[in-house]
This record gives sequence, structure tokens and C-alpha cells, in this order.
Amino acid sequence: AQLLEKGPARPIKDENTRLRIAASLRFVDIAVLFDEPTPLELISSIQPDVLVKGGDYNPDSVHPSDKQYIVGSDIVRNNGGQVYALPFLSGHSTTALEQKILKAHRDNGKG
Repeated sequence: AQLLEKGPARPIKDENTRLRIAASLRFVDIAVLFDEPTPLELISSIQPDVLVKGGDYNPDSVHPSDKQYIVGSDIVRNNGGQVYALPFLSGHSTTALEQKILKAHRDNGKG
């Protein structure tokens, strides 16, 4: 989240907490952290059957220059895997949650 310039209060949950949440999902075989700018080397090494990104990406994009391109999607598809983008859920925005918390804090005279 910091590399994506989402602001000083982000991420709300630290990377180890997010990793444990992802790893706890029954359909997740492996969840890892990485320090590189993109997961390309990791995807190439692991060669997952399924690659999932958020709704701001397009699983049908095949051009790396496209902002909605999913890095490593070509590797996954070339190995017979599937690539998905999860749609955003209305009312479940981290930014909206952050604003709601800040507003409540201000309304209580603490900010």
C-alpha cells in the first residue's frame, strides 16, 4: 500500500496480518510477502494455478504497458492456469472506512 501511495495511514492492517488472513482462506495454498516492485519473479518461480488481483485490474489485458495488466498473467495462462480480478464491493472501501473513523474521531472532539 505504501508503494501504491495510498497515504500515510495506510495500510490499516500491517503486511503480516494481511498475510495471515490470506493464508487462512481454505482455497489458498500459499501466501507470501515479497520486496520486489512486482511479483513477476515470484510468479515465475511458483507458477500458480490461479492468480487473483483486485478490481482495478483486468484479467483480459495482455499488454504489460496497460495499467490494468496483471503482472505474471501470461506465465499463469501459458501453464494452463486461470487469472481473475475480484470486483470491488460497494460499501467496503478501505478509504471510506478510514474517512468514517477520522470523522468519528473529529466529531468526538479528538481531532
